[in-house]
Amino acid sequence: MEKTFSFGKQLRLRSAHDFANVFNGRSGATLKLNAGRCIFLYRGNELSCPRLGVVISKKNVSLAVERNRLKRIVKESFRLRQHQLENIDCVVLIYKDADQLSNMEWKEVLEKQWIKLCKKNYL
Repeated sequence: MEKTFSFGKQLRLRSAHDFANVFNGRSGATLKLNAGRCIFLYRGNELSCPRLGVVISKKNVSLAVERNRLKRIVKESFRLRQHQLENIDCVVLIYKDADQLSNMEWKEVLEKQWIKLCKKNYL
């Protein structure tokens, strides 16, 4: 069967309940990876695929154009790595001054974090 690299609805954390499960650690431990200007919170899920949520506050990145750029970069890097990740729910929290990094710098930061999640059994 051929792998698809789409980023459909089943790969997104969509409801407040989904985000709350990751943030509050209900029914399992939530683990954290610190990546400098962002933090990865993740925990296992019972689905057959990993899911992603991105959180960027207006206080940390004031321009909507920059918030959207950062979200696109995170989603794209996840989309390309989705088949190597286990069944996890992952929330990427982006902090202040994150918009100062270029697209290439962000891709490098994210790539390092996805590799950590793929190599080690954090769950």
